[in-house]
Amino acid sequence: MPESPPPPHDFTDHKQHMKWLVEREKYSNTVPMIPQDFSQGSPNKSLSSTVLQRAMGNPFVPIGMIATVGCLIGMLNATIKRKPNRAQLYMRGRCIAQGLTVAALVGGAILFGLKPDGVGSRVGSTTQDAISKLKGETNNASAIETAYLQMCHDRGYLVTQEELDQTLDEFKQMFGDRPSERKPARSDLTILVAHNDDPTDQMFVFFPEDTKIGIKTIKAICQQMQEQTITRAIIVVQNGMTPSAKQAIADMAPKYILEHFLESELMVNITEHELVPEHVVMTSDEKAELLARYKLKDTQLPRIQLSDPVARYFGLKRGQVVKIVRPSETAGRYITYRLVV
Repeated sequence: MPESPPPPHDFTDHKQHMKWLVEREKYSNTVPMIPQDFSQGSPNKSLSSTVLQRAMGNPFVPIGMIATVGCLIGMLNATIKRKPNRAQLYMRGRCIAQGLTVAALVGGAILFGLKPDGVGSRVGSTTQDAISKLKGETNNASAIETAYLQMCHDRGYLVTQEELDQTLDEFKQMFGDRPSERKPARSDLTILVAHNDDPTDQMFVFFPEDTKIGIKTIKAICQQMQEQTITRAIIVVQNGMTPSAKQAIADMAPKYILEHFLESELMVNITEHELVPEHVVMTSDEKAELLARYKLKDTQLPRIQLSDPVARYFGLKRGQVVKIVRPSETAGRYITYRLVV
């Protein structure tokens, strides 16, 4: 394995630095783990083991096995006590119990194919699962779109009420309902929004097609942002990012601010949960007024981490102050202030 190419001398040269990151990823020997779903058992699970499990599910099987063991113990006990007649009686009982156990096993195996999830219905159930999965992708895409539009609206960006109130049927009519034909396509969900107070403050929301985002995707996104002179973007990813992609995002800050969210994080709006209190982001003037009123320094305020889910939802920066309003049984509401660190 050849060594990674040396870093450029000038890290402020964005194009040169991005080129070096691409080359470094080529030399990387990191192989991402492929997630597997073992909830349905091993993919190599044999049919014989499945049939055996179903046969063992017959309630007469354990009864027969217990009777067999009981007769065997009784036969051994009678033999030790030198009671041949009783030992012979237990031996006959053991043979009968073994026969019943075998019959129960065979009967359970035969009934296996007649059950809803037996061999005869596996093809149909697999097809239904595939159809349900495709329908679920469309439903998830609609839920994600609603969540990120609401997030943009809560950050102060211009989003129409019609977009916020869009139903699943309206989403399907606009973007399609055939995931197998890439309808809706992830690229169709990409939007550009402008801030209510400053129309020049714009933000992209990207939906890359790659399952796991690498440095090449980040480079393509940055080029598009450079062409349109936009400095802020949100990237919605399916299965996360490579370490080099995360490092590239960190290297580009604060010139370019790129946030990334997993699709699973946008399935619901966390700020609407009953256990999450109301968060209000304060402006610079409101922060100065608060500190002057209580004669405090911002470092004396309670803190909230930049990685907090609500802080990420609002896109907070270090140094900002957020007002948190909680219901109170005595005072009606209880207000606290936290500094983003």
